[in-house]
Amino acid sequence: MQSRKIILSVVVILAALLTSMCTPTTGEPDFAATLISMQLTQTAMVVPPTIAPPPTEPPQPDPTATQPAPPPPQTGSISGILAYPSEGIPPLRVVAFAPDSSSFYIETGPGQNIYSIPNLPPGEYRVVAYTLDGALSGGYSQAVPCGLNVECVDHSLIPVMVVAGQDVPNINPVDWYAPPGVFPPDPTVAQAAGSISGSLSYPSEFIPPLRIVAFEIRSGAFFYIDTAQNQTTYTISGLPPGVYQVVAYVIGMNLAGGYTQAVPCGLTAECTNHTLIPINLNPGDNLTGIDPGDWYAPPGSFPPNPVP
Repeated sequence: MQSRKIILSVVVILAALLTSMCTPTTGEPDFAATLISMQLTQTAMVVPPTIAPPPTEPPQPDPTATQPAPPPPQTGSISGILAYPSEGIPPLRVVAFAPDSSSFYIETGPGQNIYSIPNLPPGEYRVVAYTLDGALSGGYSQAVPCGLNVECVDHSLIPVMVVAGQDVPNINPVDWYAPPGVFPPDPTVAQAAGSISGSLSYPSEFIPPLRIVAFEIRSGAFFYIDTAQNQTTYTISGLPPGVYQVVAYVIGMNLAGGYTQAVPCGLTAECTNHTLIPINLNPGDNLTGIDPGDWYAPPGSFPPNPVP
């Protein structure tokens, strides 16, 4: 398009020159010169089109630049081997209990003989495996490193210390031979409440008002009821499964009577064992005959009244 304009301008200039050469000078305006000036002005005003610069690529990250270090791990894990006293290993729920009563668990499939519980906050744990109905339990107890033979009678759970960023291996919850109630119940299974009841007595002509306390010896929790003067029986209901000891306290006085080995002995002079008897309360149990009638134990034999 621009080349055509240039050719046209040249033609017009040549035509004007020829006209001026053939026209005598009369003193009138030189129309040819004027036309040439206009054409030169138009030619000078032609502006070439603007060409956009090529697009620039965004800056690329430098692969040699130092990257920020990832944050340190905040949790650890526990792992181990599973076993079961049968021909096969059923599906299990493996639970890690923290001291604050919180718990973490995983579930395994039929025949699975290893496990790992990840994402555990650092701290101390105790590990128990349960059948999925919560009816049977096997723990990582002192009997496991002992060898699980008949001489291994200590079934207390072994504390396991978890450190952030590390796995604690060989934590094998395979002690399925502990007496009932030694291990805590499965926290994921609803547990039916039970009760403890018994007869009351006192070495006097009457029975004063008493506070009967059931101590759950694993968790430190306690439950109690108060009785009226000369009341001869008691029942503590709504108790979760656990292992309990029962003590009666005289309200307003520093006197206590317990359910000890001396009670089934007959409370005679020969009954010198005043240790409290552990009571295994299973889900839904209603235990009777738990009589806190040993008022003859030496001072300090029983825990102090938790609700004086």
